[in-house]
Amino acid sequence: MHPGAWPASLLAVTAPQLRKFTLVVDTQAEPIAGRVEDEGSSAREFVGWLGLATALEAFVSRRPAEGDRSSPVDPPATGGTA
Repeated sequence: MHPGAWPASLLAVTAPQLRKFTLVVDTQAEPIAGRVEDEGSSAREFVGWLGLATALEAFVSRRPAEGDRSSPVDPPATGGTA
């Protein structure tokens, strides 16, 4: 099969959309509790593992707002050792 025969959807490769978050955890809390912050001005508090997953999902599923200070994260280096 020659390259022209491949569906366009298989030929389109996009860079991963990585973002950086800060996880602030209360080490004395039972169950786990804290907040997730992005590089912008947003923070979302959580209680419990499901709350943490929900807070992360809320950030991951939204697109950065126009003028948001958060920036994409460089993809991790692959192969080799540092």
